[in-house]
Amino acid sequence: EAISADILAREERFHDLKNMCEELVRENYHGCERVQTKEREVTQRWQDLLQLLDRHRVNLGMLCTLMSMLREIDTVMTTITDLEVDFQSGDVAGCGHLLGVEELLQKHSLLELQVTVAMGESVRRLS
Repeated sequence: EAISADILAREERFHDLKNMCEELVRENYHGCERVQTKEREVTQRWQDLLQLLDRHRVNLGMLCTLMSMLREIDTVMTTITDLEVDFQSGDVAGCGHLLGVEELLQKHSLLELQVTVAMGESVRRLS
């Protein structure tokens, strides 16, 4: 944005240049054709610079979006890693009784709900 502000602050100078050139042509100044040609070249370069600035702004916007998505992916991956430990519980081997099985099912239901809540919005945004 600082670059844009610096460049766009000079825009009035180019309008002044155009006005001076038009005045020289109107007054039939000696060599006005050369001045007019030079003014066109400078104006074209200015337009090229503005287009380059716009492309740069678009690229920075896309980069910002990409960085946001990468941060979101990193958050999701960290959450998955943290939840993976909970899902790999060693309680399965000791569940010979019905109460143990029901307890384990409740635990996994809560973990599934946690995954849905914690990552649902993030996954939707990334999709």
